[in-house]
Formats: sequence, C-alpha cells, structure tokens
Amino acid sequence: MNEKTSSILPHALKGKAVFTKGNDPTPINGEHMLVEGYICRLKNGLLHGNEAYPAIEGPGHIEYWEEGVLKEISTNGFKRTEKYEKNADGSVRLVSVEEK
Repeated sequence: MNEKTSSILPHALKGKAVFTKGNDPTPINGEHMLVEGYICRLKNGLLHGNEAYPAIEGPGHIEYWEEGVLKEISTNGFKRTEKYEKNADGSVRLVSVEEK
C-alpha cells in the first residue's frame, strides 16, 4: 500500500516526536498548539486525543493519535478515512483507506 499520509505533520509516519517550547527541553503537557491553523492536543509532549477531542482538528480534517502514534485520519471533508498500525521500529504504516 502507498505509504503517503494525509497528516498535516511531515513526521507522521516516522513515529513519535516530542514537542517542547523553544530551548526548554520539558515536554508540553495538556496544552493546545496551533499548527498551520489546526488545533493540536498534547500529552507529555506527544500528540494525543480521543473520540471527543482528536489530537489534530481542523476544517474537514481530524487525526487520531495515541501517545504520539498515528491511528486514523479523516480528511477531505470526512469523505476519506485512513487507518494506521504501528510497526516494530515505532514507525506507522497505512493499512486501509476508505472513500465515501
């Protein structure tokens, strides 16, 4: 399957990336960030969300992440759903795409 992703983040398929503030190495916890107009929710510096509050949310686009691991993306006005699984090396791979 094609390993491209609709994620707004370029490192989405590479696995975890810890978000910090400036030169402070402390992970951002329980805060929201705006990335190119999208709301990003963090837990211990990692993208994290749930059904009620996706990790990344924007117009016609949501991403579900669990402790820094990409799980699912609904995009294109919620007409396309991509599902992901974690590999042994910590990266993720696209396992299915559904178009409505």
